[in-house]
Amino acid sequence: MKQPPTTPGRLLALAATFALIGSLAAQPATSTSTPTSTPTPSAITPAIPANPAVTTPVTPANPAAAAATPPTPVAPSKADAPAKQPKIVSKNDPSVVTAPALNLPRLQTRTKPGDLTRMASNQVTVDKLSPQGSPGAKAVTKGALTYLTINSGKDFSSPIRSKANDPTFVSFFVYASDGTTFDIGGARLAIKATTKPGYAQLFVSENATPSSPLRALPEFVRIETHDKAALAALPVLTVRLDPKAKVWDLYSFNRLVAEDLPLTTAPTRGNQAKEFSLTAGKAGASIHSLVSSDENPLFADLNNNGIDDKFERTKRTHLLDDDNTAADRSKMVHDWKAHQTATKLKPWSIQRPLPDGVVAAAPPPKN
Repeated sequence: MKQPPTTPGRLLALAATFALIGSLAAQPATSTSTPTSTPTPSAITPAIPANPAVTTPVTPANPAAAAATPPTPVAPSKADAPAKQPKIVSKNDPSVVTAPALNLPRLQTRTKPGDLTRMASNQVTVDKLSPQGSPGAKAVTKGALTYLTINSGKDFSSPIRSKANDPTFVSFFVYASDGTTFDIGGARLAIKATTKPGYAQLFVSENATPSSPLRALPEFVRIETHDKAALAALPVLTVRLDPKAKVWDLYSFNRLVAEDLPLTTAPTRGNQAKEFSLTAGKAGASIHSLVSSDENPLFADLNNNGIDDKFERTKRTHLLDDDNTAADRSKMVHDWKAHQTATKLKPWSIQRPLPDGVVAAAPPPKN
């Protein structure tokens, strides 16, 4: 059948019809207002994982067509997989607490010119202070610190680093009661009560025979009550073991308090096994940190002779070496100890459990 010719009026009518149809299709099938007092679904719906195991429906632009639109599966993707979480270590883990508690100068991160060179990690061992294998020892948490307590008369021992002919440094932080003894690779120490009320005193061996009497040092430590036990909160002590010369030195923080003491030659627990060995005294003991290292952790000491290189260079044009005699070192040590006394060397701050009944002071307010 022959179509009639199209007229301008018929074209305008068709255009208007199409415009009306397009306008109706753009409108949603329903319109619902949400009161402002009602929480939106995003505020009360739990978050959905980036890559769920089930398919996730996709909501179309027109809600009326939702029933007619099938769910679209989301394919697993490596990019959608949750990132691997870093290992979180508790602050109460002894392996974390130990090193910061001592604050040894050469274990600190170098932050500015002139700071001591940080010791390489393969030259230092931070003991985890495990109570396993030590009956009478148990882990205790107080505040942010975890440490071991040892019952009266019980032992705690742990291996230390050791080299046949080179010095080894052993640093430790202990609370000790009257009668506590130490054997550190053949270096013997003890804590004993004194006639000075409220204080204990540090004693050291000055003979290679294990049964020889100990000598008192002019080092007094205040006795405090910790977990109902009377304990002397010792300073950070460091022992320098020199197997070649068969002597040892003792430091309180970075101050030299005794030198050239003879190592025990007869077999003892600490000497034979190269261990740190502690026997708790009358009221027990607690050990908070134990670090052994191949280099001096207290100050720059390239020749490992136990004397601060900075002081050596002020007295000589070069450091002492193997050509120097024991007498040369003894003279240098004597001068250095006098220098330390004259300059009133101060200890650094450390983390430590507070005595019973003592509350930590609040930090000053920030301006």
